[in-house]
Amino acid sequence: MTGVQTCALPIYAGSWEMTPYPGGAVAVPAVEVKGSRVFPLMKVYRRLTEGEEDDLSAFFAMVTERLGKPSQVN
Repeated sequence: MTGVQTCALPIYAGSWEMTPYPGGAVAVPAVEVKGSRVFPLMKVYRRLTEGEEDDLSAFFAMVTERLGKPSQVN
């Protein structure tokens, strides 16, 4: 997966990589966006296993706030 260019979130260009999840020993898929790592699959996993308190729209809002204005994607 490393080096594959894709769209991290629908509006942010990024690249997927396998990297250890913070506090974990196992590598998981992450997206490198503007120098930050985002773990969207882990967030989806927590949403499915922990319930509604792990809201995906709140996660997207937090990512948007931290990363700033999105890239232009054609």
